[in-house]
Amino acid sequence: MKKTIISWLLALALFAGMIPAALASTGDATVYYAAPEDGMGYYSVESCMLAGNKVYYYTGNKLYVYDIATQQTEEFDASALLEDAEGRESAEDGAPEPYSEIAAWFVKDGEVFALINKGEYAGDGRTVEGGYINRLTLADGAAALESADMPRLDWSGMIETYDEYSYSRWAQDSFCSGDSLFIQTYDDEGNDLVMQFDLTDGQAREHYIQDLNSIAPAGDGRLLVCLWGDEELARIGFYDPASESVDIRAEYKVVDYMLPQNMCYSAENDTVYYVFSGEIWAAPGFDFDNAVSVNDCPAGGVGKAAQMTDDGFLLLYDYETVVLRNTDPAQRSEITLYVKNYSYVSAIDKAYYDYTNRRGDISMVISSNGQPGDILQAMMNRDGSVDIYCMDMSLSQYSAVFERGYMAELDGSAKLTAAVDSMYPAIAEAVKKDGVLYAIPLGAYGYGMGVNTTALEKLGLTMDDMPKTWDGFFDFLAELPEKLEGSEVRAFDSWYEQRDLRMQLFNTLLMSYQNYINAGEAEYAFNTPLLNGLMARIDEIDMGALDVVESNYDEETDTWYDNYDDRTALFTDSVSTVIQSYNEGEPLLLTFGDEAPRASIYLRVAFVNPFSAHVAESVEFLETLIDDLDMQAQYAFYPDRDEPIRYPDFEEYKVSLAQWLEEAREALEKAGEDEKEDYEDTVRYLEENLATIDDTYWMFSPQAIESYKARVQYLSPVTYDFTSELTYDENDSFYSLFQRFYEGNVSASELLAGIDKKVQMMRLEGM
Repeated sequence: MKKTIISWLLALALFAGMIPAALASTGDATVYYAAPEDGMGYYSVESCMLAGNKVYYYTGNKLYVYDIATQQTEEFDASALLEDAEGRESAEDGAPEPYSEIAAWFVKDGEVFALINKGEYAGDGRTVEGGYINRLTLADGAAALESADMPRLDWSGMIETYDEYSYSRWAQDSFCSGDSLFIQTYDDEGNDLVMQFDLTDGQAREHYIQDLNSIAPAGDGRLLVCLWGDEELARIGFYDPASESVDIRAEYKVVDYMLPQNMCYSAENDTVYYVFSGEIWAAPGFDFDNAVSVNDCPAGGVGKAAQMTDDGFLLLYDYETVVLRNTDPAQRSEITLYVKNYSYVSAIDKAYYDYTNRRGDISMVISSNGQPGDILQAMMNRDGSVDIYCMDMSLSQYSAVFERGYMAELDGSAKLTAAVDSMYPAIAEAVKKDGVLYAIPLGAYGYGMGVNTTALEKLGLTMDDMPKTWDGFFDFLAELPEKLEGSEVRAFDSWYEQRDLRMQLFNTLLMSYQNYINAGEAEYAFNTPLLNGLMARIDEIDMGALDVVESNYDEETDTWYDNYDDRTALFTDSVSTVIQSYNEGEPLLLTFGDEAPRASIYLRVAFVNPFSAHVAESVEFLETLIDDLDMQAQYAFYPDRDEPIRYPDFEEYKVSLAQWLEEAREALEKAGEDEKEDYEDTVRYLEENLATIDDTYWMFSPQAIESYKARVQYLSPVTYDFTSELTYDENDSFYSLFQRFYEGNVSASELLAGIDKKVQMMRLEGM
């Protein structure tokens, strides 16, 4: 019962359905796309199988069957899938709790099968019995599993046991070839290996293939294997399970540690198809040096082999997407837009589908490989191979191309101009130069030192009592021990030791000063009397009086000890300057004098390459992108987003909490002495959640909106952050300089002089 309650608390997610097919290449189809709704998760694709002319994919409590010929999808309820599986039974209260789980799926002779594990929980232990094969059946809108006419597999090599707890190893990939089932997994030491199961007698056989990375079926009982034991070269070829021999057919030059993903071999034309950097590539005769791009691909990268239909389409999937893609380059659209998503903004994925569904004549390739450092050189070479860049504004490469005019003007788009002009002024102005729009904001983030409002209340203080300047902050710390005496409040979180807190305060001060000089308040230099003086004040803090221990480690006994207590920390370093759903803290906006406070935020933006051959189409994509901003970005950017929003499942979750609480109380009454404490903790947890849900279960609460709007006037986008360019290599002299400072072997003035030297060199190099 206890495990059931815990699983309830972890199971809430929101499922999103299919969207229309994108047709960038003839016959392409987006079978499934689960765009996570704001503030909620989604049921990920757990498995996807091609059986005949149909695609089967399992997600959440549903199983879907997509007919390739008719492009129609049938939905089947899979909530009771395991109830019909081999070995499922119910347990009496207090008895060991049985379970069944799906270990893997596979297709044989056009039918879909599931491998089932069963076992039971008892105390702190767990048993596993695996290797049961069940056939998938679909009838009356429901998916079910029934015993198949196949032997039980010898699953012993797939089970790991620690003390009394056993579990089945993860099947990275599984597929059937002839009468054998192949599963890529790992051994007790974490080494990759292939398990081969004979479906006629259930016998198992292990295959250790040195440097194994991935496998795929290759016909005639062989496996296509990718082996990677060298950082620069991977080896690709065939593995023969019968002779346990490898036939290497080619070497693959590894780029940015990225290997070919989702490989598929076609014996008909002796071609390897694979996904790399958002595209499907074809290497005829294993000639990877001359591989050609045949289509775009928004899915892939989860280590699963692609599957090929009879008419040459590839079925690929990842956790949120299932797609079919044409492999005939002659059928590809004439226009392809290339997007570099260096900021990993999720809105770009949603915009991809919205845009390509509307513009079926355009293909889009979205990738994140490469380095932002490549941008400036590409612009100087008038390279139009990338159409759209998405990156952090704080990167020096962004500053370089922005200042040099290497961005297409966006003022010609009435939609983009109107959208940006309706944003908060500080954000709108940050993406303009001389009044001309060059980029669009996609997201914002920012964290810094803040004040815990609960601690303030306990001390009888308000934010008006908090320091306003850095000098005032250090004065406040000197007087703080007296204020804390006898209270339930401490100055800083208990995990800080003196060296760590010194480092944290220095980093916060340095970033604050950087934005101060970025805003033109002072000459661009760090080794100044002002900053030197403030750094000296860090060393003057009486850490002991603030109950910050010198070290949590005792060298004599070689032990770490915990300084934790129940007191609430007044100051914390993890308060967001951007709006968020729940936050006990308020940012502490400290100034260096009489200037206005600054709430430093980091913007993620998108802009169009002025040398692109498809500027108009790229701008049109940005127009779609501005509509697909996630809710957090919308509330951070637009003044008219001021209505509090509950999480979509608020009412459902509240009802569920009440139900779980009632069941937990009933279980507590029946519990034995050895279980009572655990059930009491569960009841207490549920009671607290139910009592506070109206105040806390917000996507954007009234308090969060009010707090953000109060500091909007102080928003200060970080336009250049020198720390983002540092290669924190232990052998790098600049990194070593920081380390020596933290260890007390270098003075503040020496460190700041080193920063000035490094930053000036970087700025001269145009980084």
